[in-house]
Amino acid sequence: MGRRPAERAGRPGPRGPLTLAAEARRAYSPLNRIELNSGVGMIDDDLATTTAPFLRRWFASLDGDSPDDILDMIAPDFRFSIVFGTGGGEARDFAGGRAAMEGYLAQREKGVLTHHVLSASTVASDELVLGQARRGGAFESTFVAAARLDAEGRVTDLMIGRSPELDVVR
Repeated sequence: MGRRPAERAGRPGPRGPLTLAAEARRAYSPLNRIELNSGVGMIDDDLATTTAPFLRRWFASLDGDSPDDILDMIAPDFRFSIVFGTGGGEARDFAGGRAAMEGYLAQREKGVLTHHVLSASTVASDELVLGQARRGGAFESTFVAAARLDAEGRVTDLMIGRSPELDVVR
């Protein structure tokens, strides 16, 4: 009889050897990423910045001293929708183009919320992230974001949704 995959990998784990796939799942579980991202601001995890680098820069700019820097990241034909669940089945939708984004930035609290990416993916010119917004380090909401980029790496379409009703880190 052949050895099981866990034995072939030969890596010790809490209950014996782990397969490489199991080790990767454990290393990149959301709880481990949250521990890595427990500081303030947008902090990259061990997946490196090769997954969704645009959205990581976007949220880092929003969390930084100059949130208006995101305006340099948008394409001339930019469109967006940001749907903020406020709890109790209520939501607010900010949508439009560049002028609407300028309006959104003007009303937004600055230096209060931080965005923490829990998982990310990039497929061709599309980037997707799942994350948490935190206030003073405490959970405020879970968010998802999807961005479609043009050939110059600027965002043409952006969809963000967030809700305080679901904390994906348990």
